[in-house]
Amino acid sequence: MPVVLPLVVLLVSLGLLLVYLFARLAMRGSEHPLKNLRYEAGNPPRGRARRPILKQYYAYILLFLVVEPLLVLLYLVALTTPSNPVATGGWILLSTGIVTPILVYTLRKMHEGGV
Repeated sequence: MPVVLPLVVLLVSLGLLLVYLFARLAMRGSEHPLKNLRYEAGNPPRGRARRPILKQYYAYILLFLVVEPLLVLLYLVALTTPSNPVATGGWILLSTGIVTPILVYTLRKMHEGGV
């Protein structure tokens, strides 16, 4: 087994741990009762707490949620199979075939404005 995959897993795990620890340190603040509510920045409740997301942004969210994880997975596949370019090419073609209909649908809806 190549040394690259365990090294990548270790680095990603350490990175996630550092992000978690930094977030815990950065999120400490005063313990006011309004701060624990779901309203932003402890502001007193006025109106709706959450607004529905606009329809025009659904396509962008879908593109982001589909394309970014796919690129990360393809990068990791390319790292783990450097000696077998046929397997790497097969994974790329398979994932492209799966994702292409989703992207075509999303782009059509985005241009129509009907998402």
